Amino acid sequence: MAYPNVVGTGIGYRRIAGKPTGELCLVALVSQKIPATQLAADAVLPRKLGGIVLDVVESGDFSI
Repeated sequence: MAYPNVVGTGIGYRRIAGKPTGELCLVALVSQKIPATQLAADAVLPRKLGGIVLDVVESGDFSI
């Protein structure tokens, strides 16, 4: 949650091109998915956390 644009986290199954792979992963929910090339180096999410794959999913903003 310390990264800009991250609005939530969870556990789920990794998707590639919208299709589930069956691989369990950590999920980072972002308000808008932005290509890594357009982000500052310290704003790019890692591909793995603690050896577990991280999947970035665009969810939009949440409100109460």
